[in-house]
Amino acid sequence: MSRSEFLSGRFTRLAVAAGAAALLAAALLTSTVVAQASTASGSPKVVGKMYTWVHHMPVRVYRGGGALKFTFDTKQTSHDLVWVQFYIGMFTPGNPASAHSENRGVTLRWYDPVTKRWQKPLSVDPTGGWTLGPRAGFTIKHDQVLRIPVRIWFGRHAWLGLHQLEAIVNSYGVYTPSGKSINAILWTPNTPQYRFDVRR
Repeated sequence: MSRSEFLSGRFTRLAVAAGAAALLAAALLTSTVVAQASTASGSPKVVGKMYTWVHHMPVRVYRGGGALKFTFDTKQTSHDLVWVQFYIGMFTPGNPASAHSENRGVTLRWYDPVTKRWQKPLSVDPTGGWTLGPRAGFTIKHDQVLRIPVRIWFGRHAWLGLHQLEAIVNSYGVYTPSGKSINAILWTPNTPQYRFDVRR
């Protein structure tokens, strides 16, 4: 995801097929292919809502000090199963010098509640973000809250000053309890943004 896509809020929702192998293949589809498939099968129906939020976002962190610690929570209200992948976006508003190196000197780790291990992100976008993973994604049931602890360290080369962060679901698919893919979407009423300072 590019910085311009992050700032404009244009995120891809992938219609993924059942099964881990099919999920991985579907994740590689372009938004054009997804749109064509959606058009061919009719307009998707709204089956529920998707909420994302962050618990206990600190207001400041120190370069070379302890990690910025928070928990990224996601909940969906449909009566179907929802497959998800996550993205953390971060940039320094008002600092044009950082436009192509937002993650300079920054290290992120996230906690996988399934493997119970801290993991590296699947990919790092130097213009401001991380795809968390895992490659197979997570499945969320009706009204279930999926909680992902996140740690971010700012090294001595990290940008100082005001930072803005968003934690989002950047890909998802909707399934029946038996695993059949549904041409459906979730309404996402919130894209919360959080600000904090990086200091010396």
